[in-house]
Amino acid sequence: MKQLLTESDIIPYVGAEPPGKKVMVVAPHPDDETLGPGGTLSLLVSKGVRVVVVFLTSGDKADPAHPLNGTQKSGSPVSDYALMREKEACRALRILGISEYYFLRYGDREVFSNFDSCKDSLYYIYNIMSHEGEGQPLCDAVYAPSPLELNPDHRAAAALALHLNRDYGLSVVFYEVTTPLRPNLIVDITGVMRKKNKAMRAYKSQLKLIEYDEYINSLNRVRALTLPGKTLYAEAFMVFHHATSVEAIIEWVSYGECLRQLM
Repeated sequence: MKQLLTESDIIPYVGAEPPGKKVMVVAPHPDDETLGPGGTLSLLVSKGVRVVVVFLTSGDKADPAHPLNGTQKSGSPVSDYALMREKEACRALRILGISEYYFLRYGDREVFSNFDSCKDSLYYIYNIMSHEGEGQPLCDAVYAPSPLELNPDHRAAAALALHLNRDYGLSVVFYEVTTPLRPNLIVDITGVMRKKNKAMRAYKSQLKLIEYDEYINSLNRVRALTLPGKTLYAEAFMVFHHATSVEAIIEWVSYGECLRQLM
């Protein structure tokens, strides 16, 4: 009888270096880039990797009852609430050491209905990143929420990342925020967890709604389970380096090879 897969065939038991020599991070809303891969992004920056964060929306629908939702500065295309969230994002990015970012300001929960426009914007930013500076590396990795996420903007962002993967050959690095994924790469963030927590606390408006930092600390603690004992916190990713089909993703996230052995 064929041997069952071992634990390390199913999930990594060794921490790995995060992918990317020049990285684009797709964040559907301000805070996703920190809650999800914040520790890993801090590690990348510390190693001299260029990290550019692209916020698809400014999260204007997160708290409809907030008093700033009903106000708008003269000449501004977005509400004062959205501007407040952008300011929180800038503070969080400074803590993580990230200085390059874009706010695309598509409507919250409207990424999929503006899919082609969002894709064009990301392709434009990719081309800027890849052609600036002679001798500089191309943008080679895109970090985005996984296709298993709950929020529709998160799932639309995953689809956008897959287009970059297919059309430009970028490695796609899916991160988790609200929904655990099946990882094939885990990064030890123990040394930068304090910084990640500080960056998460920059999103005061969102932590008043839900204690996201508490949930993320628990998730990052669980992700250290299979790594060596000195690892206290980790972030998990699902990485595809080559043009990726939907079938390949379904096979991986459904634990297809594990289930077939049991039938």
